[in-house]
Amino acid sequence: MHARVASLAQTRHKLVKLRTSLKNKVNNLLAARGILIAKESLSSEKGLAGVLASPVSDLDRMELEILIGEIGHLTESIKKLEKLLYDHGSTRRDGRM
Repeated sequence: MHARVASLAQTRHKLVKLRTSLKNKVNNLLAARGILIAKESLSSEKGLAGVLASPVSDLDRMELEILIGEIGHLTESIKKLEKLLYDHGSTRRDGRM
């Protein structure tokens, strides 16, 4: 059982790193177009939706839509893994995974 829980934790860790990488890509794409945003804003649905309102080219908008969609999917998957880990008692005393 411990190996299965460890595998879930490892998968969660990889998804978090991938999500962070995609958030950085969004931030860098916007910054290259002179649009500066707080990185923290990419952690909320409202902030991600706001990115799509940015004045960018159609090509950039399409890329942003894809990136934001993937960030959303990763967030959903991370939440599912966190629930599984919590249900199987894999949280630390400080409440973190």
